[in-house]
Amino acid sequence: MYCGEHSVVNEGEDTYTAVSLRCRSWLCPECHEDRRRGLIAFAFKGNANRFITLTVSPSWGEGKLDRARELARSWRNIVKCLKRRYPNTPINYLCVFEAQKSGEPHLHILYRGPWVDQGWLSDQMAKRMDAPIVDIRAIRHAGKVAAYVNKYIGKASEKFGTLKRYWSTRGFDLTAPDERAGFRKMPGNWQIWKFDIQTLSRLWPKQGFPTRWEGRLLICDRSKLSRWLTEWRRGSPGAPGGAT
Repeated sequence: MYCGEHSVVNEGEDTYTAVSLRCRSWLCPECHEDRRRGLIAFAFKGNANRFITLTVSPSWGEGKLDRARELARSWRNIVKCLKRRYPNTPINYLCVFEAQKSGEPHLHILYRGPWVDQGWLSDQMAKRMDAPIVDIRAIRHAGKVAAYVNKYIGKASEKFGTLKRYWSTRGFDLTAPDERAGFRKMPGNWQIWKFDIQTLSRLWPKQGFPTRWEGRLLICDRSKLSRWLTEWRRGSPGAPGGAT
């Protein structure tokens, strides 16, 4: 299946709601920009109070992938140390890999938690990876967040082997659960239909059914469509859910 070739349709009580089924791959020309914008938006939701950057020594380990793996592992272990030092203070973060021109990994971290001493963090990284060069910056206003996110987080996150391009703690996103948008959160019976969204946008009005766009969602009056759809499914092998 190609990106956007099919649609996902929600059979609600009164309407059908359709959205294009995307692959969501960073390598997909259609999805890359959506993923980038989504990561930027997510970064703002964490209300971070520190920017942290961890680097590597090119002479350490057996290669760039090895250094990327240990960079992620080192940060997780450093967080464990911080939690022992501050047992009653929540620590949340978003980590994003960036590849330098040389291909070496950097780890950019939006951090919300207790004080982190730069000297202590430098010693930790020197001990773990012989990489004492670290950067910590306090976030004092939203403008600094915007500049940092656009400079680092807003670029294409890098893929090192099977490691995640980015990851976060569960508590990083401070958005209330009921405010988090997405068609997966909507009630109803979501099904894959074997038509792209533009075909549906032409097909439904052609059959005389009220259809409208709400952003990327295509909404159709279900009460009128369902009668036609029932008859159509009986005799059309290309009907949604039917044989192709």
